[in-house]
Amino acid sequence: MQLFIIRHGKTDWNFQKRIQGQTDIPLNEEGIKQAKQAKEILHHENIHIIFSSPLTRAKQTADIINEDAKVPIRYDKRIIERNFGKFEGITKQDISNEEIEDLWRYNKPKQYLQAESVQDFYSRIFDFMEEIRKNYTDKNVLLVIHRAVAIAVNAYCEGTLPEDIDIHKRKT
Repeated sequence: MQLFIIRHGKTDWNFQKRIQGQTDIPLNEEGIKQAKQAKEILHHENIHIIFSSPLTRAKQTADIINEDAKVPIRYDKRIIERNFGKFEGITKQDISNEEIEDLWRYNKPKQYLQAESVQDFYSRIFDFMEEIRKNYTDKNVLLVIHRAVAIAVNAYCEGTLPEDIDIHKRKT
């Protein structure tokens, strides 16, 4: 399997540095342009199937990328962005470094109101990746996902344990 990973295009909340999580925000004009650029980059990659988060920003990105290729798109809830609970919609400057670290601490996480646990988040991403690995061994697969999901997918592919990942040092 050859795996391609694309993060959705930019949204107004990205521009405003707001935590999006599972809040369903559409692409802005820049995000639409980014999706069109991704389509051009992936044009010659012979993608067989696209898996996308069901959130609008990812679906829009997947649809734009697929305009010419016209391959099957499967929307899978397991690759939706992590639910950040009470932090969704706030700006990153309104959350303390300690809260950010608590939100991502794997071994001893502090559970914030309505936020998905780190363990549950990684479990669903790894479950998805296991299924893809088993069922699409001879295919070119494109994932249209979110930042945190991309970090978890990379961890799966690299065989990195979630407790060894420093979310703040990863660039995806």
